[in-house]
Amino acid sequence: MKNKHRIKQGLSLLLAGGIALTNLGAALPAFAEDAPATPETASAVTPETAEADTTAPNLVQITENLYNDLPDAPTGSYLGSMGLPVATGETKIGISAWVSDLYDGVDAHMDADALNADENTVTIGKTPGTDYAIVPLLAQVEYPADGAVSEIILPDDVELLSYLSTDYEPIPADEQEQTEILHQTYSEQSAAATGLYVKASADFTAQLVYTDSDGSSQSKAIHVQISEDAAPTQMYADTGDDGIAAYAAGPTPPYATGKITSIAKEGGTWLIWFNGQEAYCCSHGLNGQPKGCPTYSFSHVSRLEPGQYTPGNHYANQVNIWGGLGQLSLDMLDDRPVVASLEDDPEGGEEQPDILGSLYDETQQWIMENYPDSYAAQTYIAAAEELINGTDAQSGENGYYTYIYNPPAGYAWQVVALVGEEIAGGTEIPDVPSVPEPKYYSAAWTAPAQSCQRQL
Repeated sequence: MKNKHRIKQGLSLLLAGGIALTNLGAALPAFAEDAPATPETASAVTPETAEADTTAPNLVQITENLYNDLPDAPTGSYLGSMGLPVATGETKIGISAWVSDLYDGVDAHMDADALNADENTVTIGKTPGTDYAIVPLLAQVEYPADGAVSEIILPDDVELLSYLSTDYEPIPADEQEQTEILHQTYSEQSAAATGLYVKASADFTAQLVYTDSDGSSQSKAIHVQISEDAAPTQMYADTGDDGIAAYAAGPTPPYATGKITSIAKEGGTWLIWFNGQEAYCCSHGLNGQPKGCPTYSFSHVSRLEPGQYTPGNHYANQVNIWGGLGQLSLDMLDDRPVVASLEDDPEGGEEQPDILGSLYDETQQWIMENYPDSYAAQTYIAAAEELINGTDAQSGENGYYTYIYNPPAGYAWQVVALVGEEIAGGTEIPDVPSVPEPKYYSAAWTAPAQSCQRQL
C-alpha cells in the first residue's frame, strides 16, 4: 500500500493543473456524440488567437509537438472531434514513384519533392521473362480540406494490382479494392499518402485529381516510361503457405509479406494501413512511413484482450496501443518502464518516482497537460490509474487474433499488427502469446475500455 501511495502522489504532482484520476477508465469522453469540428465550426488556434488566450498552446507549440514531421509547417489549426488540434495549411498534392528499400534515417512520411514538383517522370524496367512492368506509384495530399476528395486516374490499358500480388503472380484488384485505392475522402486529416502498383506494357500517364469541399480542384501527373534497360520493380517475396504455417500456431495470417501502403495524419497521430488493410504501429515512438518502406515478413500470431480493440475506430485503437500500454498483449514491452522497481526503499528513502516520465514520452505528457479532455489524454490517464490501482476496465467477452509483421533486420521501422477475427469465448489458444506474467508492472494489464465509437 505504501508503494501505491507513492505512485499516486507522483502522478498527482506530475498532473498538477486539474486532471482528475478518478474512474477515468469507465468515463472516457464520447467525442462521437458531438458534431465533427471543422475550420468553420471550431475555434482555430492561430498566432493571433494564442496571444489572446495565453493558457492554450500557440501554433508553434502545436507544430513542434504534433506536426513537425510534415514537409510544410501548418498555418493554423482547429480542435477536432477527438479533442486535439488538427493542423491546416496550404493544400499540396503529388503523384510520384513509390520508392522502396531506400530509407536512410531521414523522415519518410511524405515525399516533399513530389509535393512541390509540377509533374514527374519515371522509367521502370519490365519484369524478367514477361512483356509488362510493375509500376509503383505514390499519391499524397498535404493539408486536405474537410470533405475534400481525390481520385487517381489511370488509362484503360493499364491494370491496378491487388496488394495480394507477388513478384511471381500479379493479381488484378477487384472492384472494392480499386475503389479503396483510387478514391479518397478526407476528414480531420492533415496529410495522407497511398502507395499502389500498376501493371503496364507500354508508356502511360497517371493523374491525381484533388477536389476541395468548395468545388475547386487541382491535379498533377506522372509520366511512366517502360524500358527494357531499366531496373524492374520488386514487390513482395513469395514465401508460400509453408512459410506461414511454420509460424502460425492458430489461424493463418492474411499475408506472408507486405508493406505499409497508406498513412493518414489524424489528430496529431499517424494511422497506417498494411497491404491496404487497417493496421497498427506497435513500436512506441515510431510512425507509419510508406515512402521507402521495406518489405515486411509475417512473424507470429498474438492476441488482443477484451476491451483493447473496437472495430471501426482506427484512431482510438492506435491511441490505446501506444497509450493504453496495449503492447503487453502483443508481448512487445520488453524495455518499458520501471514500475516494478518502485519497491519500498529498505533504507527508508523517499525519492519521488517519475511515473508519467516512465510510462509516457514528452509528447504524450504535453497532450495530457494541455488537452486533458482529449480522447488521447483521457486514455493515458485511465491507463495510469489502472496501473496504480490494479483495476480491471475490460469490456466485452472475447479478444481478437493479431498478426505481427516485422521489418527486415537492420531497418529501424516499427513492428506492425493486423487485427484478425474475434476469438470465440472459452477458446483455448495453444502457443499464442497472451498477456505475459507481469515482469515490468505492479499489476496485470489490459488497455482501458473504449467509449468512443467514431468511424474513421
